[in-house]
Amino acid sequence: MKELLQSGQFAARKLLLLLSHACCRTPLSSSSTLKPRNIKATKLTNNNNSLPHGSPPIDLVCRLSYYLREPLAKVVKLLRANKRFLNQVEKTRNCYTTSRVLKAHISNIEIPSLDLFLDLYSHDPRSKILASFHFGEFLYGLNKLVAAQPSYMNSKVLSQTEYTKIFIDNMKRGFGESAPAEDSQLALSTVQPQGLSALLRQQHVALLMFADLPRSYGETVRISFMGRWAWFPKGIAVLALANRVPIIPVICYSFKDKDYVEIGKQIEAVRLKTESKEVAITRITQLLIEFFEFFFKQHQEQWRYLAVMPHYFVEPTQEAPINYSPIN
Repeated sequence: MKELLQSGQFAARKLLLLLSHACCRTPLSSSSTLKPRNIKATKLTNNNNSLPHGSPPIDLVCRLSYYLREPLAKVVKLLRANKRFLNQVEKTRNCYTTSRVLKAHISNIEIPSLDLFLDLYSHDPRSKILASFHFGEFLYGLNKLVAAQPSYMNSKVLSQTEYTKIFIDNMKRGFGESAPAEDSQLALSTVQPQGLSALLRQQHVALLMFADLPRSYGETVRISFMGRWAWFPKGIAVLALANRVPIIPVICYSFKDKDYVEIGKQIEAVRLKTESKEVAITRITQLLIEFFEFFFKQHQEQWRYLAVMPHYFVEPTQEAPINYSPIN
C-alpha cells in the first residue's frame, strides 16, 4: 500500500493544484483565452505539503482517497464539507447562544424510536451502556436523549474533555429544567475502570460512552471497517462483558435541515459457548462499528474524526506514517 500511495503522489499533487486553481476562478467562456501573465507558478511548502487556497494536505487527501475508494477531487470536497459541518456544530459549544436560538435548535432534533427506548427502560431495570459516536449533531442530540430519560435513571456521560462554562450555560438556556446535571459528566482522565464497574453494577444507570475515539484514548481491537482491517476502541465491550450489562448503540446525524438521533438494537454482552473473552470483545465491537458504518457511508462529512481516519487503519504496533494531530 505504501508503494501505491507514493507512486501516485506526483499525479495527486498535479491534479489537486489544478483543482485548487479551478475552484478559485470564474469559468471561462468558449471565446476566452488565457494570457501568460495570468498564470503563476505555485510551489508546495516542504513542511506540510499543503496546497494553496486552503486545500487539505496532499498526503491526507491521498490516504483518504485510498481508504474511502473515492477520487481525489471528491475527497477534497468531502474534507471541506467536513470542516464546515464541524465548525457549525462547535458554535453552540464554544460560543454564547441565546435561549431562543438554542430552543429552536433542540426542537429541530427528532428521536424517532424514543417511545420504544423508554419502554425498554420500564421493562428492564438493568444498567446500560449507551454507545455513541462523534457524528452529526452529537452534542445536543445525545443530551436531548439523556434529558428524555426517566427521572429515576442515573445518567452519566464519559467524556474525553470537560464541559466548558459556555457549553454548560448554553445547555441550561436550551434545555431549561431538564438540562443534564453538571455532575453527570465523568472525565475520562480522572475515572478508573473500577469506578465505572461499581457504577454499572447498580440498577437504573445509563452510561454514555463513545465507541469511535482514536487509539490514543485507550486499547483497541482489530475489526472490519469500510472493507479493510481497522482498529477501534474495545473499552465498551470489555466493560459490558465484565459487568454483564447490555449495550445500546446510538448515533446522531443531519439530513435535509433536520437532526436525528437513531437508536439501534440492544446488544447483550454475553460470551457465546465457543467464544473466548477476546473473541467476544471483537464480536461486540464489530457490531457497534457496523452500526456506525451504515450511517458513515451516507454522511461521511459528519464524522468528527474524518481527518484522522487513516490512523484507524494503522496497526497499533507499527509507527503511524501520518503526522496529523487528533481533534481535541
